[in-house]
Amino acid sequence: MQVQGIMQEAIRFIQENFKQVAVLKDGASGLTELVIDPGKTVYIRKAIPYTGLPYQKLARLDHPLLPKIYYAAEDALRTYVIEQYVEGQNLQALLEAKGTLTEKQVRGIGLQLCDVLEYLHINYIIHRDIKPSN
Repeated sequence: MQVQGIMQEAIRFIQENFKQVAVLKDGASGLTELVIDPGKTVYIRKAIPYTGLPYQKLARLDHPLLPKIYYAAEDALRTYVIEQYVEGQNLQALLEAKGTLTEKQVRGIGLQLCDVLEYLHINYIIHRDIKPSN
């Protein structure tokens, strides 16, 4: 089977084996959904415009501060991803809810960010879109 055929099978698997629970985001940057598999495990499914991001490489990463990517496939227009659902809120939502953080909280978040960025850089990956909403 050719690579294109394998990718089409992977895309079909991603689309057919995960049932939508909720749409989290739908816009120019793509569709992000909360989905479940037949075993009722909750995941995030993304269908985003093709960007050339190395999702196959990202799927091989293993770090406790990074959501695990389980499946990734792409065609000429879109990238399809199934990744770990991490319950909670991003830093932007936390700042909006609390207003300010203590020095200890800021230090803890900064150290976690440095830890995960070091891991990415060791694996020759540069994030390029670090912001509180990510």
